[in-house]
Amino acid sequence: SAFESKIFIKILNELEKTAELASSKENLEELIKTNNYKFVIFDKDYTDLDVASFSSMVKELNNSKEFKSKLVLLNKPTAENDENDATLVDEVINEKINKELLTTVFEKLS
Repeated sequence: SAFESKIFIKILNELEKTAELASSKENLEELIKTNNYKFVIFDKDYTDLDVASFSSMVKELNNSKEFKSKLVLLNKPTAENDENDATLVDEVINEKINKELLTTVFEKLS
C-alpha cells in the first residue's frame, strides 16, 4: 500500500539509504535496467510479479554489469514461505519490518 511504502522509505532515509519507489512492475524493471542498486527490495505480492522471472532478470543484469544488486524479498508473516523463493533471492524478510531488521539485513548482505 502507499502508506506502507511511505513508512518503508522513511525507515530507509533514517538509515541514510537512498531509495526509489517503483510505481509499477514495468517501472521497477526499467529502474533496475537503467540504474545500479545495492539492494532491490520487493514485495512478493507485487501485482503480476513472478519471483523466479524477476530474480532471473536481475541476475542476468548483474552478470552484464560490474555492479551487483542483492535481492531482498518481503513476505507476509502469515503467508507460507515458498522454499523455492528463498533460493531465488539473497534474503527473505517479514514485511513487518523495522529499522533494526533492515540494519541487520544490510550489514549481512554488504
